[in-house]
Amino acid sequence: MYASPTPETKLWASYSATTIIMDSTFERYFGTNNVPPLSEFPQIRAAIASHKQALNDVKKQLQDLIACQTHHKQCIQRYECLLSPIKRIPVDVLSSIFIILARDHHLASRSSASVTTPSILTRGSPQVVVSHVCKQWRDVSLNTGPLWSYIRIAISDFPIRYLAHSNVPPSIAEQHAFWEAQFEEWGRLMERTAVVLETWIARSRECPLRIYFRGSDAAQVTEWGPRNPVPWSLSQFEEKVSAKVSPIVASISRESHRWESITVEMSIKSSTSPLLPLLTIPILQIPCLRDLGFALLMENADGLRSSATRSDILASVTLFRATSLYELRIGGLDIPLDALGVNWSNLTHFAFPGYSSSPTVHLLSHESPIFGPSQALQLLRMCSRLEECALIVKTAFDMDHTFGSVVVQTKPSPPVVLPFLHTLRLEGPHPPAHFGQALYLPSLKTLIVNGYSDFRMEEDNAIVSIIRRHGSQLTNVTFSYMDLSPSALDSCIESLPNVVSLSLIGDIFRTLGFAAYQGSAATELTVSEPYTPALLRKLIPEGLGSTCYCPKLKRLRWVENLDPLDVVDLIASRRTVAPETAVSRLSSIAVKASISSGVDVVARLKEKGVDIEDMSITIKYPPPLNDGGRSESIHLSISPFPILWYPSNDNEGLFD
Repeated sequence: MYASPTPETKLWASYSATTIIMDSTFERYFGTNNVPPLSEFPQIRAAIASHKQALNDVKKQLQDLIACQTHHKQCIQRYECLLSPIKRIPVDVLSSIFIILARDHHLASRSSASVTTPSILTRGSPQVVVSHVCKQWRDVSLNTGPLWSYIRIAISDFPIRYLAHSNVPPSIAEQHAFWEAQFEEWGRLMERTAVVLETWIARSRECPLRIYFRGSDAAQVTEWGPRNPVPWSLSQFEEKVSAKVSPIVASISRESHRWESITVEMSIKSSTSPLLPLLTIPILQIPCLRDLGFALLMENADGLRSSATRSDILASVTLFRATSLYELRIGGLDIPLDALGVNWSNLTHFAFPGYSSSPTVHLLSHESPIFGPSQALQLLRMCSRLEECALIVKTAFDMDHTFGSVVVQTKPSPPVVLPFLHTLRLEGPHPPAHFGQALYLPSLKTLIVNGYSDFRMEEDNAIVSIIRRHGSQLTNVTFSYMDLSPSALDSCIESLPNVVSLSLIGDIFRTLGFAAYQGSAATELTVSEPYTPALLRKLIPEGLGSTCYCPKLKRLRWVENLDPLDVVDLIASRRTVAPETAVSRLSSIAVKASISSGVDVVARLKEKGVDIEDMSITIKYPPPLNDGGRSESIHLSISPFPILWYPSNDNEGLFD
């Protein structure tokens, strides 16, 4: 309500009247050179004092008004908060939001974990953040067991820091003191991790656990001996490490009956590593384990110098034999898959990047098993319930380079029927045609072949075979095509009448993975590109009732030097289709434009009057040639498989 005049406003009125009268007395002197007589100086000084007093009163009134304004703003905010929708969210919905936040953070962060990071059980974890917002949120979070069921532990390496010194080496006593201090600090870190882990597990109550564990038993001390004085022997050090790490491993192992999902990434040097008990849990104690991610890097040290010893360790891992296991991701193996004891017929999700050939894992690289097309088909034949699958299959070209002369099967293989497989991802070198010809995938909807080639310009390979057979049912397709002939590429695009999302990777530098592998320079190769402008124009409907390639297409990504004018024509035609036609309206496009043109695609579309308001358009314009004629290259990332492979869902970050 509007308030009546206060004493302060009345005081201001009296001041105004007095000063106006005094100002009118001396009006004749203002703005002139006339000098008032000395007798009027006291009145002038009184007028100045009056104005100063009035100014001070105004300042105070302004301060009061500002304070009043601030008070009312705060009141408005308080009342608006009472009407905020977040205040009315039911507790069950709020707890569900918290759980989704923790789940997404867990899934997003597991592939970027670092062994130098001790743990995500910190103040920055979503669970801790939401529990410190307000009392209500804290009560909800602490009473939501599933929120705390996402646990990610990363055992940090030792030492945390190295001893820095000048040209004068430190004394033995100084080095001993440094190592002791480092271990004490590292030990406290492990102890805090163990305590927080116990709290996390207690708050999860009896809910199924989703665990990510990454750790190493390797001490980063370059040498044990007189040249690098360490205050313990190697065996003494291993005992000290085990005393700090074992409680963490024991806490996780104790809850194995609640494991629903566990990802284990380990690097071990000792056959008596304190981390190994996590892998040998009795099968009866992991009844709920459905999802397993596993990678074990065994370096040549201690008792692991024998390949037989390493094989025995892998064969003793019981997690593979869990009776409820449906999802499996494996990396870093050097023994055949059939030695793991997996019930392959149970699997619905499987990811495998092939056998490791790292010299740090194997005594001799040629001792590694080969995961070629025939081996892949043999494995898939045992996985009849697969719904999603991601593989890297060694081709003849790749195996010849890696393992020496290898006899590779090229004759047709017996059919492999996977009735439930809806997503297939193949990375690395493109498999041969007989691999694709053997696959019968009646439920396949998503195909991602994100690999490299040897530019043989084939008329047929696994990509062509799969697309020709299953193209009519595919809705989401990504493939690199630099080893296809123009006619084969044209045939693939023509065979996708129902595709909604299409990503085509034709950039030469993107597909040149093998060149770097061989140590050769990409610029020394002469490659004929399969893409022609005529192919892009076949995606353009010519008129009402006309047909075109990929009529259901809504999202297009094309890593190729495309003519911007052709891109303008494509967007214009696919945005102005009549409702009665069978051609869908394009909603998203991301392409690499030709280096020879500076056409502004968006500006041209606006000139044509094309409606692009709700459309996503990404055009990559390469910079002018420089640095000896090299232009900017565009890459879609290939998983480097540092330990475990996490295939992405799509080719996001097309031009990153």
